[in-house]
Amino acid sequence: GLGLSTSLGIVRDHGGFIGVETARDTGTTFRVYLPPAPDNAAAAPDHGRSSAALAGSGELVLVVDDEDALLSLIAETLMTQGYRTLRAANGAEGIAVFAAHAAEIAVVLTDVKMPVMDGIAMLNVVRQIRPDVRVVAMSGVDESLDEAGRLVADGVTGVLQKPFDAAQLARAIREALKARESAP
Repeated sequence: GLGLSTSLGIVRDHGGFIGVETARDTGTTFRVYLPPAPDNAAAAPDHGRSSAALAGSGELVLVVDDEDALLSLIAETLMTQGYRTLRAANGAEGIAVFAAHAAEIAVVLTDVKMPVMDGIAMLNVVRQIRPDVRVVAMSGVDESLDEAGRLVADGVTGVLQKPFDAAQLARAIREALKARESAP
């Protein structure tokens, strides 16, 4: 599926690689190799692609994705960038988490296509709870420009195409926060 390509993009963004070993009747083993963090580094290296201007200041981001590994990776990446995170595995869970923390959540980052309830259906309910919430959509499906335009017309602040790197993620969240700050 899309999980491996997404993982590969994230691992490469951090200067690493993925090793694959396959043996008949035994299966396949994937090993992720990442460079060690410098002793004085408190966060992941930015490889010159992000800056302090993109870092968070403790804002709360709700991350919604049906792929557990990707959900964890995105949440961890956001935390290294200075954000706090909440997680949900589908739109229905996302609504429940959002309802419990609606006043605190600055941005919702959601996958578009998910089982149980997709991101757009979730967005419609979330907007009934808090119409001003900022949303960044992400999709592994090659969205057409018309689809991305429709999402933006539906109130989505930004669209991330999977796989994306940490700098693209930081930029999308920061742009959503800027849109929130400049809203009337």
